[in-house]
Amino acid sequence: MGHVVRMLWLAQRLTARGLAVEMLLRGELEAAAMIQQAGFPVQAYAAGASAVVTVERYLDRPGPRPAVWVNDCLTVSPSVHAALQRRAIPIVSLDDEGRGLTRRDLVVNAMPAFWQEAIPTGAQMYQGPEYMILNPLVQVYHDQPRPIRTRPSHVVVTLGGSDPHGMVFNVLQVLATMPSTLEWHVFVGPLFAHRRLLDRWQKRLAGQTHLHWYDGQS
Repeated sequence: MGHVVRMLWLAQRLTARGLAVEMLLRGELEAAAMIQQAGFPVQAYAAGASAVVTVERYLDRPGPRPAVWVNDCLTVSPSVHAALQRRAIPIVSLDDEGRGLTRRDLVVNAMPAFWQEAIPTGAQMYQGPEYMILNPLVQVYHDQPRPIRTRPSHVVVTLGGSDPHGMVFNVLQVLATMPSTLEWHVFVGPLFAHRRLLDRWQKRLAGQTHLHWYDGQS
């Protein structure tokens, strides 16, 4: 879900510059609804479908092909990038650790420690936190200097809309060892798949940790 949200912010900036944007999404109905409500066309395909077959069918349908292809997926395969290259479509990748690295034209890597492979020779590279795509609301706070409290009383934890690897539980294990004087607020999104386990953690940390469910719309 976090990928979809930041793509919406990017799409809004692109359309403001007069460009047309369409999204190709892997089978998340909540995310597709969010994109449609934002006013952008979206093509969704089943989660189990072949990525390269889906991309090729999308590119070979009647009508104009994309002038640029932006990948916001953690593991884009070489076969998908090869399909784009055969059609002479420039490829932009955001924080992608897939094996198709050598086929990209432009790379935006906001998290320098994220990658395990060498940057391809000839690819244009933008690296570092200054290239992070931020929620406009977050950007407002980012641009305003804010003092850091030496003795905080409330702490907010969020790991995105789905947290597919359940990293929130690593955080909760640490919270269980923290002083009880701190009040923790943990936010999880609409595609979080470990709700029952999270409910058990809430009972264990009752009174100290508060769980909040974000529906992706409000």
